[in-house]
Amino acid sequence: MKAIWQGERLKVRRKELGLTMAELAARVDVDRPLVSMWESGKSTPSGHFLVLLGIALNKEPKEFYVLEEGGAQR
Repeated sequence: MKAIWQGERLKVRRKELGLTMAELAARVDVDRPLVSMWESGKSTPSGHFLVLLGIALNKEPKEFYVLEEGGAQR
């Protein structure tokens, strides 16, 4: 199985909490364009930032991923 980042889930949760990208960026100590890249799927946050996002958004970091079955070729 492969974990696939789902930036849309980050965006939905941020909006549920009424946060702007700038406010979320301040909470995890990054700039707003980086939050935009995470939400659009152009970039994936590193482990450190996943933890901070989870804390800031009151979610388990794994909730921002989907598991994809990867069939290994033999």
